[in-house]
Amino acid sequence: MSSEVAHDAESLLPPMVRAEEQTLCHAEHRFVFGKRAVAGLCAVSIVMGAVAALTSGKAAVPENANAVVGLFAVPDGCFKRGMYYGEPIKLEGTARTAERSAEDCQARCRRVDKCSQFTYWPDGGCLLTGEGAVLKSVGVAHTDTVTGPRSCTSLSEQEAQTDSTTSHAAAGPNGTQCSAYPACVAAGVNEGACCPTDAGVTLGCCNSPAAALETAFEGILQSAFAVNGTKCSAYPVCVALNLAEGHCCPNDDDVILGCCNGIPPPQAESAIKAPEPVDNGPVSPASCSLAPNCAVLNLEGNCCPNDAGNSLGCCPGGGSSAPAPQSDIDVPSDSNQRCENNAGCKESKLEGLCCPNPGNVMLGCCDSVQDALDADLGAMFSPPVLKPAAASPGPLMTFYMYRVDNDQKYALNGVNMANLDGDLWYLHNEVVASCPRKFGITRMTRFKVTMRATRELAGQGKNFDTFVAFDKAKCTVPGCSQLHWDPLGYVIGCSPNDKGRVAVPGQPAWYSLPGTCPSKFYYQKSPQCIAAEPGGNCNGADVTGSKTCTYNIEEAGEIMLDDISGIQNYNEVCQSQGLLEYDEQSDRGKGTSFWDGKADADKGSARLKHIEAMFATKFPQWPAHLSDPECDSQ
Repeated sequence: MSSEVAHDAESLLPPMVRAEEQTLCHAEHRFVFGKRAVAGLCAVSIVMGAVAALTSGKAAVPENANAVVGLFAVPDGCFKRGMYYGEPIKLEGTARTAERSAEDCQARCRRVDKCSQFTYWPDGGCLLTGEGAVLKSVGVAHTDTVTGPRSCTSLSEQEAQTDSTTSHAAAGPNGTQCSAYPACVAAGVNEGACCPTDAGVTLGCCNSPAAALETAFEGILQSAFAVNGTKCSAYPVCVALNLAEGHCCPNDDDVILGCCNGIPPPQAESAIKAPEPVDNGPVSPASCSLAPNCAVLNLEGNCCPNDAGNSLGCCPGGGSSAPAPQSDIDVPSDSNQRCENNAGCKESKLEGLCCPNPGNVMLGCCDSVQDALDADLGAMFSPPVLKPAAASPGPLMTFYMYRVDNDQKYALNGVNMANLDGDLWYLHNEVVASCPRKFGITRMTRFKVTMRATRELAGQGKNFDTFVAFDKAKCTVPGCSQLHWDPLGYVIGCSPNDKGRVAVPGQPAWYSLPGTCPSKFYYQKSPQCIAAEPGGNCNGADVTGSKTCTYNIEEAGEIMLDDISGIQNYNEVCQSQGLLEYDEQSDRGKGTSFWDGKADADKGSARLKHIEAMFATKFPQWPAHLSDPECDSQ
C-alpha cells in the first residue's frame, strides 16, 4: 500500500459509522441435514457446527470473511455483502436514513409498506427498495455494503418447519436432548434440545448414526476443496478483488470466502469421482508454465484450463468455470471488453478480456460497473437546504498543512492533509512504533496554503466545509458532488480530531482539498471529466473564492524523520540493530528519546517546537510559524 493511500484512507479518517452486527446466515434459517445442504457463503467450519450455531441465536462468521462475501447467492434469509439494490436505488416516497446496523435497517424495511429489501451502506445510510430493484455488485470501493430481504424468514425455513410438524409433538427415540444422539454429538452439539429443538424443528442428526453423519461431512469437505484447491490465486473473483495471495477456499480460519467458485452439492463419499486426467502430451497448451501469472505462483500441471476444465484466475483473460467461449484474439484492440481499455482493470494490471471476461462475468474494475455504481450513489442524496449565499466570499487565510510520505512523490490533486499537531498525532499513534515504519514513511512535507470560502459557504457562517476522505485522488464519501461541490463549490473541508493519549499543544485537524475530477480515481480522470469537474485549486496565486478557485498551495520544504529521531537509515537498520523509535509498553524509544512520553504535555509541546525549528533552520525563506485557523466545519 502506498503512503498516499495510507495517509488519505486510514490516517486522516475519523472512524466511520459501521454496522454493529453484520450477520450473514441468520438463526431463523434452519438447515435440516437430510433436506438441504449447508452451502454458499457460510464456511465449512460453520457447517460442522451448524446445529450449535442455530440453537445459539446467530451463525458466527469470522471478521476476515466479511470483506468479500456476497458475490454468490446465499441461502434465503441471509444478508449479502459487497452488493446493493439499484434501478431505482430507493423506494418511491422514502428517503435515506441513518441506522446503527444492518439489522436496524432491515427492521425499518419491515415497517414500510412495499419495501422488499434494503441496502445498508458503511456510513450508516439505509435505503429501502421495492420488488423491481436490481441487485448489483458495488465493485472494490464499497465492499462493506450489506443487503438483505424484508424478513429473513424463507421458503426453506417454512419447509423445515412443515417437515418437523409431525415430530414436534413427539420426542425422538432417545428423548429431545442433543447429547442423547451420537450424530448430534459428532456435529459438535452437546447441549440443549435437538429432537425436536425448542422451535419444534427435528434436526437431521436425530435419526442418523454418528459414522454416517461424519462421512457426509467428509464428503462436503472433500467436495469443497476439490474445485481449484484452497489458494486465492486459483479463483478468478478472488484475484479480481486483489486477493491473490494465501488461502481463500477456505482461508486460514477455515472460512470459505464468497469469491470462491462455489461449493458443490454434498455427495456421498463414494459418489465423489476424481476428474479424468487430461493427457496433453509433454508440452500442453494448458500448462501452468505457459501462463506467466500462474508460473510465478509455482503452480504445476494444467491451469488454462486445469484438469477439471476450469481456467484459473491467473490465466490470460481471467478465469472461467468452463473452457473459454471466446478468444481475445477475436476482440478488436479498442474494444471496451479488453481489460486494458478499462482504467480500473488496467491499473490492476489485468490482461485479456475483463468486461465481460471469457466466463461472461463483468469484473468490478470495469468502467461500466464503476459508472453505474457512481450514478446510483449519487441518486441517494438530495441537495442540502442552505441559507442564502453571502454578499462576498470569506476572508483570505494563509497557514501551513503537512503530510508524511515515503520516498515516492505524488501529485497533489485531491488529497487529505493535516496541521502539524495532526501529523504528530498520526506519527505517534500509527508510524513510529513500527520497525520499519508503517508504509515505509521517511519524510514530512510542509505546504503553505492560501484559501478563501465561497459565497455559498460563507453564507452558512463557515470558512470550512465538512471533511471528506480522498483515496487515490477520489472523494470516496458517498454524495460528494450532491452534498459538497455542487451546492458549495470545491471548498476545503476540515475535521478536528480527538487527542486521545497523544499530548500535542494544539488541536489536531485533518483537511480535505478537492482536486480536478474528484469523482474518479487518479487513473480514471479523463479530459472530459477534468473539464466538467475543475476542482478548487486556483490556476494562479489570486484566490478569488469562486466555486472553482478556493485555494492555492505551495510546497514549503520537507524534513526527514531520520533527522527528527537521530537514527539514520532507520527503516533499513532498525531490525538488525534492535532499534525502535517508540515502544508503546515502555513509553520510550530504543536508540532515541525524541518520542518518549507520549502523554506528557511538556514533551509533546517540545516535539512540535523542535520540528518547527528544524523547518525554520532548513528553509529560512519561509515564515517560521503560521497560526492554524479555527476548524469551524462542525
